[in-house]
This record gives sequence, structure tokens and C-alpha cells, in this order.
Amino acid sequence: MKHRYTAVLLAALLLLGAAGCSSKPETLTPPDQAPVTESFAETAEISGDPAEEDAGTETSESTEDTDAAETTATAAAAAGSAPAQLGTDAPQPVTQGQTVDPAKIVEPPSGADDDQMGELKSEPAATAVPSNADKPAATAPTAAPKPASSASQLATKGGASSGKLQITVPTAEVTAEELKANDYTVDLLITLDKNPGITYSEWGLHLDSRCTYTADTKELPIDTVFFINDSSNFMWSAWTSGNETTKKTGGMLRLHVKLPRDAKSGSTYPVTYADQSLQPAPHIWQDCDSNWVNSKNVGWTNGGVVVK
Repeated sequence: MKHRYTAVLLAALLLLGAAGCSSKPETLTPPDQAPVTESFAETAEISGDPAEEDAGTETSESTEDTDAAETTATAAAAAGSAPAQLGTDAPQPVTQGQTVDPAKIVEPPSGADDDQMGELKSEPAATAVPSNADKPAATAPTAAPKPASSASQLATKGGASSGKLQITVPTAEVTAEELKANDYTVDLLITLDKNPGITYSEWGLHLDSRCTYTADTKELPIDTVFFINDSSNFMWSAWTSGNETTKKTGGMLRLHVKLPRDAKSGSTYPVTYADQSLQPAPHIWQDCDSNWVNSKNVGWTNGGVVVK
């Protein structure tokens, strides 16, 4: 009996295997699935509100800023100064207690160590400046001031102070070395200024007896004639243009003064204008109609040579 059941089961299996090999495999069709669609509201419920996330972020940043501000304020208070301002790049102002006067810094000695650098010295408070009423009255000098130059010993005025016509004898200052280099000779150029118009002149010079003199009128605007009288230490000079009136100004006579060999620093040798012509006649400055001497319109300046 047992063997009969076994044979029947084996036969059934053989039939099933033959049928499976001869038939085509069936195509499997996936089951229909509905597409998953989520609404914005459902997504919002799942993921959470973005506004709540932003608020949380701002709250976190605000908390960090507050913590930073509190930390800065605590550090500034511990250092004894005002807390630094936040939210600006502008430099912080320097308080009165932080300003240091450079004049009060004591220079350290040579070879000073770090403990001796930058010490401050204290100064007493400045006293009030006295008013003009507190100052003593100025007193006049007891001695007269000295002349500004040695030339003032010779430069003197004569005649009319503001005359229409001016004659100048200059003052020359020379050193002893310059005298030696020029054989003790100094030139003085006699000049005419403020010429109102002349046709004839006649005048003279008083000379120092310690010197010797020569003269010339080369290349001068007014070509005068002259004569030197050594015995009287006087030089006579004259000029004429005939009937033609001239207003020329400038050099009239070049006087060469030769000083003595013993001339030294401080020596003076005056040359002064002579308000006379051929002795004892008065000097003459005139045109065809007027005499400037008679109208007192002739002035002059005296000079000479000074050894510095």
C-alpha cells in the first residue's frame, strides 16, 4: 500500500513538471498605486513653521549679541574706563583722563630700564598774569643811544631841507685792508638831484688837510670844470650850458681822496659842500630867469671817508 501512494505522488509531480515546462511564463503586472500628493498645509504640519525657525534664529543671535555686550561691559568696568560702543566703526573719543601732555614726560636717563620709562612730572598750577596796573611804570633810559653807524659822524645836512635842488657828497666806509689794496685812495661821486632846470652853477668843496685830492668828470651827465687849491683846502667847480636850460641829474664830479698812511680804524676824513663859489662869492644855481640860491631852494648833504 505504501509503495502505491509513493508511485502516485511521483507520477503527479512528473505531470506538473511537464506542464510547467511546456507553457509560457506569465507576465507579472505591478499593482496599481495611487500617486502620493501632499498639500502645502500637510507639509507645513510635518516640517514646522519657517517663521518660527527664523524667530528662533534671531532669538539665538540676539542672545549671543547680548552676551557679547555684557562681556565687553564687564571687561571695561574692570579696567576702570567707559565701555566701548557697539555697532559703529568710528574711533572712540579720548577722555580727559587719557590725555597726556608731552611736555610732562620726563626723558629717561641713558641706559634706563623699562621701569624708568615714561614717568610723569607734576607741575604747580599756573599763576595769574598780572594786569597792566600791576606792572611798574617804564623808566626812560639814562644815556642817549649810540649812533647806528660811524658814517653818521659825517653825513650832515645843510641849506634848504626840502629844496628844489639837492647836492650830495657821499660817505664811504672802508677797512684798513681795503685801503692798502687801493693805495689808500677812495673815490667820492658828487651828485645832483631834484634839478628844476639850470643854465649855470658855481660852487665848492671844503677838503680835509690830511689828505690829497684829484678829480675828473669822465662819462658823467654834467661835465663840470674844477680847480683845487691845496693851500686853502678848497675845491672850486662850475658848469654852464649857455642859454639852454637842462634838468639833468646824476654825477657832477668824481673826487679821488688819498688818505695818509697812518689811517686806522675809527679815523674820519670829512668832505663838505661849500655854499660859495670863488672866495668869497656865494654859490650860484640858476636858469635864465631865476636864482635858486636867492629863493632858498638849494639843499645839500655832507660826507667824506670813514675807516672801519
